[in-house]
Amino acid sequence: MPTYAPKGTNAATGSESRASSWMASVVEIQELRNQHVQPSVVSYNRSISACVRGRNWRLAVSSLETGCEAETLPDPDIASYNSAISACEKRAQWREALKVFETVATKQLRPTVISCSAAVSSCEKGVAWTEALALLRGLARRNVRADVFTYSALVTAGGKALYWRAAMAVMYVMKQRQLQPNLVTYNAAMSALLEGGEWYRSVEIMAGIYQQKLQPDIVSYGAAVSAHGRGHRWEKSCYLLKELRERRLRLDLVTYNSALIACEAAGQWQQTLVLLEGMAMDRLRGDVISFSAAVSACDRSGRCQSAFFPEVQLLPFLSSLRLALMQLARS
Repeated sequence: MPTYAPKGTNAATGSESRASSWMASVVEIQELRNQHVQPSVVSYNRSISACVRGRNWRLAVSSLETGCEAETLPDPDIASYNSAISACEKRAQWREALKVFETVATKQLRPTVISCSAAVSSCEKGVAWTEALALLRGLARRNVRADVFTYSALVTAGGKALYWRAAMAVMYVMKQRQLQPNLVTYNAAMSALLEGGEWYRSVEIMAGIYQQKLQPDIVSYGAAVSAHGRGHRWEKSCYLLKELRERRLRLDLVTYNSALIACEAAGQWQQTLVLLEGMAMDRLRGDVISFSAAVSACDRSGRCQSAFFPEVQLLPFLSSLRLALMQLARS
């Protein structure tokens, strides 16, 4: 009759998991079985958790299936399934995550909020909006109350699928159920609205972040700068960049480009050069979008010579780009 691994062995497996050494953890499980020592459910759970940290979803699912097939081993518990779903979610394997999630019901286990959040998040990463929505609807039938993280993933899924109205509907349901959106939820909503061309609604969401006394992050600011840019509010875009700098948040190229496009549309050629100089100071390398916006603003304002502003370190490339654009226009 096989014996079970003592607590000390389980603890060793846990230490490997904490060190993210998923391979060592899986090997140890196999060695125990070779010695006719059946690992406990705790050992299997730690092994699967190690696979999650190692982002190896195949081994996580395989370990779960091994535990299910072992006749002398107690069936895996809900923690086992949660870890396997999380492993699939981290690698955007939403179909596999849903398979594991559906297996929970066949094993007469009750899914937890962790199970649901990981499954919905996997659908979000796989842009599987319909499946994510079906999951949420199924929670009510199983008497499982979704949390703010589950709804945030659903809002993001709606945005990626270009269903901004659906994303806003999810926000409305959250308020009805007295769930306060967090920063991740607001950011997801702003991105969904931007994808749907609803820039003014995205600006309203940013106002809601301030009203809830949350601290916007680079994602929030980036979306807000883009929103104001699409609304030709170049002053607001530049003000947000200033606020970002004052908060010592690192600006990225996408945020700069959004402000550059807004300034270019408004003919603010001087501001485009200031932004290019700021990019150089932040050690960011501009791309075609950056320089095209600056060149276009200068050309439209009849200030072509200003495109050689000496304090901007990247302008030798800018002048070359300008000549290339002129040649393309003539051809």
